[in-house]
Amino acid sequence: MRIVVFLGDTGRPTKAEQGLRDGLAIQKQLAAKFPTVPDYRSALANLHTNLAILLHDTGRPIEAEQPFRDALAIRKQLVADFPNVPKYRQALASSHHNVGRLLEELGKRADAETALRQGLTIREKLVAEFPNVPNYRDELSSDHSNLGMLLAELGKSTEAEIEYRVAIKESQRLVTEFPNVPNYRAKLANSQNNLGRLLADLGKRKEAEIEYGATIKKSQRLADEHPDIPDYQNKLAGDLVNLARLRLANNDPGEARKLLEQARPHHEAALKANPRHPRYRFFYANHLGCLASALVMLGERDQAMKLVEQLQAGVSEPKYDLANVAEVFCYFVRAAEKDTKVPEAKRKQLARGYADQAMDLLHKAVKAGWNSVGELKGDADLEPLRGREDFKKLIAELEAKQKPAVSASKGGNAGTKQP
Repeated sequence: MRIVVFLGDTGRPTKAEQGLRDGLAIQKQLAAKFPTVPDYRSALANLHTNLAILLHDTGRPIEAEQPFRDALAIRKQLVADFPNVPKYRQALASSHHNVGRLLEELGKRADAETALRQGLTIREKLVAEFPNVPNYRDELSSDHSNLGMLLAELGKSTEAEIEYRVAIKESQRLVTEFPNVPNYRAKLANSQNNLGRLLADLGKRKEAEIEYGATIKKSQRLADEHPDIPDYQNKLAGDLVNLARLRLANNDPGEARKLLEQARPHHEAALKANPRHPRYRFFYANHLGCLASALVMLGERDQAMKLVEQLQAGVSEPKYDLANVAEVFCYFVRAAEKDTKVPEAKRKQLARGYADQAMDLLHKAVKAGWNSVGELKGDADLEPLRGREDFKKLIAELEAKQKPAVSASKGGNAGTKQP
């Protein structure tokens, strides 16, 4: 199936999808004809998973749910039939993780949490039984980190911090034992970055800076050692942007700008390697949004507005990019309110207009699928909107949408979940 993956990676998703569907048809026949050969069923589950990933990555997350669930069902039965085969349990944990991450993206966060915890339980048992298998420990660390991200979005900050710290502890052990495995170092840096973001959102900026500093040091080393791996270039760029955002929160736009200038060549290297990669484009959009915010604070509003226009013209992930631009407009609000060169009435009019634009963008982002209640409540960048009734109403509406999912999960039928 390497050729199918290659087609997807090189921007030919239609051919890749057809190849996967053709492969699925053949593999289904094999699994049906030879039901006592478990590897045929395992291969079928893998094909369902690959199709789901392709559908997700080409902007069809709703369509991706069924093949993810098909893979999960097959793997559940394999574990039931062969409970003592570790690789089937490992694959089942991955399926729970896949379904959980997808449900998280679709806004079904309570169900997503159930799925992620189911996968985590399987991983914990595997690590307990096979403590000397580093891959199991690595996957367990990733699961703790992903659960932490979901809990943070749910506003469960204390629980999220616990998960992040467990992930960091597990990854640090692997790095200590296997210092020459770059993936372990990358995972450790990622978990520290997640913890840094959480601490920053909680207003613990000094603690956040410590985590960001440790993250950047690791990411810089990876980028230097492996200049031909765009993921490492993109990771370093994203980490620098996060620290720049912290500088903005500390009212230091000049330092933020320097960090963004440092990040730019790493963004460019990643995008040059794969200009269509959604994550590389998303990270660069964050960069532009942060730079626009810094320029507003530095008084360069015309240049900032040009970046805003560039962001809006190049939207690739509406639910994230539009929310990002909304945050920039919140910086415009702050700047307008503080501009003593403009009469007070005009300042209020400008600030209100920018806030209206921010709210319009947030509503569009939500319509496109953005639904992070935790971020709406905790993101300091959105502070200028907190007193508005339409902002409060937006939070209430999103919380109301998530309540049915909570009820469903209590009913016990949320056992299959995401990416």
